[in-house]
Amino acid sequence: MSLKDTLFGKVLRKKETTQKSHKKIDIYAQKVESIDDLELSSELEKSIPRDLMDKIRIYDSVGNVYGYPLKTKISLEDTIDIVRDFFASINSDISKKVNDLLENRREDAYLELRNYDGKEDSNVSNPNDRPIRVFVPIKGDLRDVYELVHESTHTLDIDNGDTTTRKILGEVAPQCMERMLDDFLLNMSEDKKQKYGFNLDDLKKDINKRKMTTFISRCRNAFALNHRNGNRVLNSRYVLAQIYSTKFMRYGINERKCRIIQFIEHVKNDEFKNANNDFEMKIDRSNSLQRRFLISNCVETANNIPDSLEIPTGKIKEISNYEGKRFTLYCYKSKDNFYYLIALPEAFSENCKLMVESYNSGGKSKKIYEENVLEALYNGNSIENLITEVVRDAPIVLPITPDIIGENDSQMLSLESIKDDKIHLKFMECIIEAREKIKQLSGKKVSDRIFLNGYSASGVFAQRFALIYPEVIDSCLVGGASGTIPIPSDALEYPLRNKKLSRTFWKRF
Repeated sequence: MSLKDTLFGKVLRKKETTQKSHKKIDIYAQKVESIDDLELSSELEKSIPRDLMDKIRIYDSVGNVYGYPLKTKISLEDTIDIVRDFFASINSDISKKVNDLLENRREDAYLELRNYDGKEDSNVSNPNDRPIRVFVPIKGDLRDVYELVHESTHTLDIDNGDTTTRKILGEVAPQCMERMLDDFLLNMSEDKKQKYGFNLDDLKKDINKRKMTTFISRCRNAFALNHRNGNRVLNSRYVLAQIYSTKFMRYGINERKCRIIQFIEHVKNDEFKNANNDFEMKIDRSNSLQRRFLISNCVETANNIPDSLEIPTGKIKEISNYEGKRFTLYCYKSKDNFYYLIALPEAFSENCKLMVESYNSGGKSKKIYEENVLEALYNGNSIENLITEVVRDAPIVLPITPDIIGENDSQMLSLESIKDDKIHLKFMECIIEAREKIKQLSGKKVSDRIFLNGYSASGVFAQRFALIYPEVIDSCLVGGASGTIPIPSDALEYPLRNKKLSRTFWKRF
């Protein structure tokens, strides 16, 4: 029996492996401490001016802000076509590698594309395990182009596995490629733009939105790093990607191409110093002046991005309940500039009752209405509970009632919100428009009378709305709606009773 097969041999090998592992960690720690990622993140957070921080906070409700929807629609075929052209414009060797990936001809990596199900975001598996999986969920808009470029770039520096340099600077090249893609899209020929059905104004807004949401995502990484939260390795990589890509975009277009090719080679070969030199980065502790200058550039560049906040409308995603029944979630904006959600089941009966519930923010008041809408879309609304507990086979409409700091209480349909903001009329308009949208989407009509549901604040809203519009209510289900139950009586005024109700709402009761 050889030494390597003995128990002693196995223990010795395990010890050697552990020592190698510790050595790798020590090398990583030594390099990352040389640039002092914690101080960089702290400096970035302190450098953000108030107006830019306000922009960042608008997106607080959006979990994956980096994947924020874009307006420009695009097919999978056109996405692949653009990605091929983009990499071909940079370098023939890189272009060949990406083409081989797109056609699944590479031995070290394979590409998986499938329709987005809301569960898995784009990613690349560990480069130390071959072949690596490159996954890009198809969403049908310009995000597909950005994400395919980003993840394809990750496969260009994997020849030697996940090197120490790659652990630190592995997000730099993909983010630089995204910023080069911005210019590539804008400078595309008019024939190409027409071929892909691009609207120039929408394209510009989408590019600015992608740049801004990328910056916000990197700020979140910086905040987490600064406050010792999350995964330091990943957060550090993303913060450095923002700093390096900002510096990178100050070079001319031809120089960028040369530098990014050199940089990818140096990352692949674990040449940390040379990779930094490719961008003329002097970011270690002894170069505090340039560090501050780089941070200042990042913040200034982000602050100059035109504000492009838009609420996505149309189809948002598919959801299903525990029985496997599927609903498609849509978002629309009424003519009164009031947003509402529709959850449409894949099968329902003609003339079935439309289920309606007002949006309940749960006390999360916002500065502007658009933040309420983003909160409802991305950070929770009652629809997923409703399709599990209340409704199985009927459309659901959720008008997003405002909850804005210092303004009238629209979520409980206060008298002030009725007189000043006409919330009851805007809510009713959402129901009327939703009926038409449902007919357009499904070819089926729903009943003229609704099933009104509400719990807590939305329960109070349901009680009061039913008092105002009894003619549209078929049934009303209310829970946890406090003690202010309105009843027909002339003793007190709205919202407790209906005294002078006709004068308040200009209708007979």
